[in-house]
Amino acid sequence: MTDEESIDHFRPRSRFPDLWLEWLNLVYACHRCNQSKCDKWPEFDDQANGILAAFYPSYTPVSEYVSPNAATHQRAAQDFFDFSVDADTGEITPEIIPAKGIADGGQLSDVERSMAYRTIRDIDLNDDRSGLGANDRRHLWDRRERHRSLLIRRLNSTDDFDAKVRIMLEFMLPGKPFSGFIAAYLMNRFPTLARILGRP
Repeated sequence: MTDEESIDHFRPRSRFPDLWLEWLNLVYACHRCNQSKCDKWPEFDDQANGILAAFYPSYTPVSEYVSPNAATHQRAAQDFFDFSVDADTGEITPEIIPAKGIADGGQLSDVERSMAYRTIRDIDLNDDRSGLGANDRRHLWDRRERHRSLLIRRLNSTDDFDAKVRIMLEFMLPGKPFSGFIAAYLMNRFPTLARILGRP
C-alpha cells in the first residue's frame, strides 16, 4: 500500500551498521518515501553532488540529508523548505528568504540550502518519474492535495469568521501534516491573513 507507514533508518543500515538500533536514527516514513530513499546517502565526491553543482551556482557538495528528527543539532526540518513557489501544486524548494521563527533569524547557509536541494532530489519530494513501480508517482502531491481539500471542507462547514480563523491556524501549526504547504496556500489565497500574521 502506498500510504502504509514504515520505519526508515535515516542513516542507512547498510552504510551505518553501528546506528542500526539508534533511537534517533529511526523515523516514520510512508512506504513510498522509504522505497525512494532506500540506502541512499550523499557523499562529497558522488555523481549527484556534481550534477547539482552544475545546475545551481551556490550548491556546495554535502554529505548529509535534512534530518526529519527534531532532536538533532540542525535547525528544524521545516526551516529548510519552502512551499510558496507554487502553492497550487505544493512543489518544494529550498527556503531562500530568512525563515521565520529561527532563533538566529538568519538565512540558510549555502551548505544548508545544498542539503535541502539534495534531500528533495534523492527522496523525490516533488514526485517526478522515479520508477517506483506500483507506487503512485504523484503520491506526495496527492497527499498534499487531499489535506488541502480537508481544510477547504472544514472552512466551508461554518460561516463563523472566528471559527474559520481557528481552523486555518490549526492547519498551519508546525506539527501538523503539510503545514508549510497549507500556510503557503492560505497566504496566497488570503493576502490579508498574510499581513495579519506578518508573513512576507
